[in-house]
Amino acid sequence: MTNPLLSDAELEALFTARLRLTNLPPERIIDVQTAPATSLRQLQHALGGDGAHDAVVTFVSAVNELCDGALRKQGRVNLSAVQAAEDGFEALRLQRGLDTDDAATFLRDLRNARAAERKLDVQSIDAAIDARAIARAAKDFETADRLQRELLARGVVLLDHANGSDWTLSTT
Repeated sequence: MTNPLLSDAELEALFTARLRLTNLPPERIIDVQTAPATSLRQLQHALGGDGAHDAVVTFVSAVNELCDGALRKQGRVNLSAVQAAEDGFEALRLQRGLDTDDAATFLRDLRNARAAERKLDVQSIDAAIDARAIARAAKDFETADRLQRELLARGVVLLDHANGSDWTLSTT
């Protein structure tokens, strides 16, 4: 997964920011055209120069700030800012060959590769998460909590959301 411009951790941050931008609820994006944030505008120019790495790191931070603002209570974001972020991802694709269009697949593959390095079986993790979901639906919270503790003991951190659960690995 290596890239000469970014470390694996920076690639993960980049693809996570891309996924967050992609998943912004449409009702949080208002059709207002304003000048985009400097970090979003300058990325295209900086990618070709010596400051490319710093430009990408700054860009990721700006995209995350944009998403954070949109997702705050009553938060909104201007369409022009979202378009500027999209333009930045397109610049990364064109100038650095980083195709961020399928961020979810990239992040899942990276997570699964890290799990394999730790000798963790992804299928057994997914099965435990499915069993936990069934237990929760049956209001068997004792079993659901036990499964979550067992996963956490293996270094698996659950990420519950409205559409179910996903997982990542702890950093330790």
